[in-house]
Amino acid sequence: MASFSARNNDVKLDQDRMREAPEMPDPLKLRELASWYREMAERAANPMIWEARLRTAEDLDAEADLLEMSAAASLDRCNVAPMPD
Repeated sequence: MASFSARNNDVKLDQDRMREAPEMPDPLKLRELASWYREMAERAANPMIWEARLRTAEDLDAEADLLEMSAAASLDRCNVAPMPD
């Protein structure tokens, strides 16, 4: 009985972890965040901060691009026509 209970607890822990797992970022939200970083870069008086914010914005845009390409490729794989006999 003890081993069943232990396994049951392991399953519950896995379910809890899955619920708490971060969701995949939304490309649109990443682009909005990149835009915010660009706006904040314009306000930076320090050139190092300005550069870091612009670099962060570029990284966010690149991540959004990758997510969009991945989603498009996934859709292409799902929409492949069956091979003729």
